[in-house]
Amino acid sequence: EVPLTPATLTHAPAQGAVFISLQDSGGSWFGAEVLSNGSFSGRIAAGTYTVSIQIQDPSLAAPPLGSFSISTGETKDFGTITLITATKTITGSVTYTDAVPVTDASVNAYEKSTGRNVHGETDSLGIYKLSMGGGIWEISIYPRSSSAKWNYNEPPLSVSFALDSVLESSTRNFTVTKTDAVVQGKIVRPDGSSPSANSVSVDLRVSQGGMGFGGQVDANGQFRIQVPAGAYTVSVWSSDKTFAAPQIPSITIATGE
Repeated sequence: EVPLTPATLTHAPAQGAVFISLQDSGGSWFGAEVLSNGSFSGRIAAGTYTVSIQIQDPSLAAPPLGSFSISTGETKDFGTITLITATKTITGSVTYTDAVPVTDASVNAYEKSTGRNVHGETDSLGIYKLSMGGGIWEISIYPRSSSAKWNYNEPPLSVSFALDSVLESSTRNFTVTKTDAVVQGKIVRPDGSSPSANSVSVDLRVSQGGMGFGGQVDANGQFRIQVPAGAYTVSVWSSDKTFAAPQIPSITIATGE
């Protein structure tokens, strides 16, 4: 492991309101909480990381921090990082196909070139609002809990903002599908061990090229996907190319199953 030396974040909100996220090239995450004096530190494995800052205060945004590489025994010092005023806004609604608002959706905006993430939630009217800096943002939604009775499996919606301090806004609305059945199971390697969390995806399709629903395995190799009742083809994809999935028969599931 190698240390991140104490660095300072200016204009930092209260302790616990800002979090530093580091993702390595293999997809693993490391993080550090920013203290009330704006400083943060931690220990990470040697490797290459993209850096993002999660901020609870919607009036602030993080500047692009890019990526860095760190070797065993090396110390990475970020120095002083100054937060910027969030001048870009994305608003929208999440509803069912009958226009009823979805009140339990989490909304995430991801800026791929810098690894920045901005999070939000829908309110009692199914409305959300995200504030951020410039960049090309991908907006996605997901249920806040496993008990939610809806699913969304479309690609993220994209929003592009100029890399400046000019006020800009954009609207992106989502329509989700009500679910009334659950497909669940467990994936194991040939030796019976569980694959890494999120390393295997399960895809359920109504028809070839038709509407689909998907999910990933957890640390125990288990998956749980909420779907509308119906007939589905099943496919499994592993990020580890040394493994392949056997052919899985199509399934039919009824309401309440």
